[in-house]
Amino acid sequence: MDDFNADLIKTFCLEPLKSNLTIIDIFKLQCTKYNEAYKTFLKLEKRNNKSLSKLQSYIIDMELNPLSEYSKFISQNHFTNYFSDIDFVLGNVHLLNTKLFDNIYADRHYIANMAEQCIHYWKSLDKIKIDGVYLSEYYNQEMVQKFIDMLEKLKKLDESKLVGLNDGVYEKYNDFWDVHFIPNIKTVLMCLKSIKSKFKKDNDKIGVYKFPCLYEYLLESHISIKVRIEKSSTYTDIIAEYKEKKYITTATLIKWANLNITRIKNRIVEIAKNLFNKKQTSQLVSELDYKKILELFTNIESEKYSSPEEMANHHNLEIKKHIADFLNYGFKEYAPVTLTVLNDKTQAGGYYYANTFFLNVCNWDSHRKYEARALTLHETTPGHHLQIHTANYLKNIEYASLVYSSYFNGFIEGWGLFSEKLGNNSDLDSRQKLLTEFGSLEMEMLRTLRIVADLKLNAEGLSAANVIAYMSENLSMSVDGITAEVYRYISVPGQALAYRIGCEVFCYLHHAKFENSDKLSPESMQMYKDLINNGHCPLGWLI
Repeated sequence: MDDFNADLIKTFCLEPLKSNLTIIDIFKLQCTKYNEAYKTFLKLEKRNNKSLSKLQSYIIDMELNPLSEYSKFISQNHFTNYFSDIDFVLGNVHLLNTKLFDNIYADRHYIANMAEQCIHYWKSLDKIKIDGVYLSEYYNQEMVQKFIDMLEKLKKLDESKLVGLNDGVYEKYNDFWDVHFIPNIKTVLMCLKSIKSKFKKDNDKIGVYKFPCLYEYLLESHISIKVRIEKSSTYTDIIAEYKEKKYITTATLIKWANLNITRIKNRIVEIAKNLFNKKQTSQLVSELDYKKILELFTNIESEKYSSPEEMANHHNLEIKKHIADFLNYGFKEYAPVTLTVLNDKTQAGGYYYANTFFLNVCNWDSHRKYEARALTLHETTPGHHLQIHTANYLKNIEYASLVYSSYFNGFIEGWGLFSEKLGNNSDLDSRQKLLTEFGSLEMEMLRTLRIVADLKLNAEGLSAANVIAYMSENLSMSVDGITAEVYRYISVPGQALAYRIGCEVFCYLHHAKFENSDKLSPESMQMYKDLINNGHCPLGWLI
């Protein structure tokens, strides 16, 4: 291990094994009590450490940017916060018998520091000005209440779910909740309730749009490509603009995204004409009723699941197929991916964490079979599992890239979305291929709409209600689901752009080297291996 990573671990008492890092390890580097010591450490490393890698220098520059400190003050809300990150482990019984919970329990004394810091952030918002505007303008009373509601919903697992834990884990779990977690959550709740009235009540235009320089920093911190807020542009291709200017403008991003939305819509209409009554489909097109075209797909009886068990079995078969395919292509699996089935309305529908794909079947009757291939490609192999677990196990992929992984969302999520294009569909008949393509296009549509929505909210100041209406016209998702998405973009500005922009970079890399050749060719596979085995990095370095 090189000097920078060794110094980081020793100075801040971090978990040395990449695969066992927790949110508390990340917090140790953000803790206000040690903030000056941390900044001094980074400055000394930058000045004195002659062996710093290019990646380490990039990370230090991002961390020492003054806007990095401001971004922390808006980092604790209903969508992203210390407590929900910890509850992600505490609320999943399958993770309680792992080293992750052991580490969180060993660091339990930091929970009080987390609560103290969260309170400090919220109480400081009306004292900090950026470009002459108080940071408290970022939120309104509705956003404060969303955070209150989220914290009040956190609760211990039912006793029935805690059966079969390893020796001592049950006692540690209850001690953590009763002595450390709940009391500190209550302290944060008291603070939020006491300051709620200080925020605007009816300000629909919330978010980071009043702080353009902060938004530009947040965009770069998620995408690892410089973005400038500009109202006009002569470009329609984000790669071409970046190659010319070394940054992308928001005007180009919106034009590029809209072109892709049109492309996706047109292809979905073509698929619909092939699968359904052409006369009926043509009439819907002429009526500009895109939502009803989407309903044609969701109403296919053969694509509906008959039970949560069928949904779980279908996804399990898909995962096994992808693993077999990519092992045949010569990829290595350092640790197997496990499918864990949840039935929990408080959890997301499907996500990857710690060599595990968590599939939530609580709304099984609203899911369709044609969605499964894209989802499992994204979350398992060749997507997140293959890329992240390789980063954890290969010694040449440095420790700091995992500690500061949020700076490389563009690579990580971009690779996940690009992976959806790497399915071997030779096992499907022509009808199933079209339906599977539709499932993938729907997911691509959501990721592309996110770009427009995030920029409209955070660069242009469009109201949440207007953005919800815009997205509702283009997705089959429920209004509640779309509303949750929009408030996510307000809570974590810029992060939603990482998926589609990252995917575009990987598409560019493949096309630049192989033009329109098969994405599953041996030569293509070797390129993917090289990318993954070198670890995640800023997207701008790949263009």
